[in-house]
Amino acid sequence: FAAAMDALGITNDTTVVLYDHLGIFSAPRAWWTFKVFGHDKVAVLQGGLPAWRAKGLPVETDNSPADEVMFAGSRACASPPAETQYRAVLDRSKVHSEGTSSILVLVAG
Repeated sequence: FAAAMDALGITNDTTVVLYDHLGIFSAPRAWWTFKVFGHDKVAVLQGGLPAWRAKGLPVETDNSPADEVMFAGSRACASPPAETQYRAVLDRSKVHSEGTSSILVLVAG
């Protein structure tokens, strides 16, 4: 996670606003991942991109990121560096184990 954040230029101080094209489908999953790794400055855009567009708010359409930017996080995860600037901290109190299985539970608050 930390390697992907570094590759995307996201720092621990970056405010991240997540949205998706269906309204509220994958953005909450990404929000959960950020929260689990200790990133508190994260939010989900209510209603996603459809709600944003319905309100007539501006959308940038002609500056699609290059593939190297779009897939930087994936490449970083496939071959993570030894050190990262981003500090991801997994709170072990949110990991509950039963036998050989572990479940990660995010406690709001």
